[in-house]
Amino acid sequence: MRNVGVEEELLLLDAESGRPRALSSAILQSARHDSAATAEVFKAELQLQQLEFATHPQTQMRDLATEIIRWRAASARYARLILTQKALARLLQIGNGAQIQRELLAEGVGSLREMVAVCVRRTQGR
Repeated sequence: MRNVGVEEELLLLDAESGRPRALSSAILQSARHDSAATAEVFKAELQLQQLEFATHPQTQMRDLATEIIRWRAASARYARLILTQKALARLLQIGNGAQIQRELLAEGVGSLREMVAVCVRRTQGR
């Protein structure tokens, strides 16, 4: 029986603009802090807007598919985390982020992600 593994290169895009984002270094750093097993799966690419992962060799295609889905989801999770951290840092630099956050809490805005998105739009005047 043959073993099959997959290498997949991901282009890291901004969800709103569709433009490439240079997030691979930050994602790799997050993966290293997450676990040694995760860190060895992800690899840097020449372009900072790309990230590569490689599955372990599998004999069953369903196991291979499960692993591909797992690493795609982890890539997306790390990218969202990095973007959230950058957005929060930007809000602190601008200075009125705390006031906007208090207003949003009073309005009952749901998740942290929603709060950051609304804060960024309001801070940028959108």
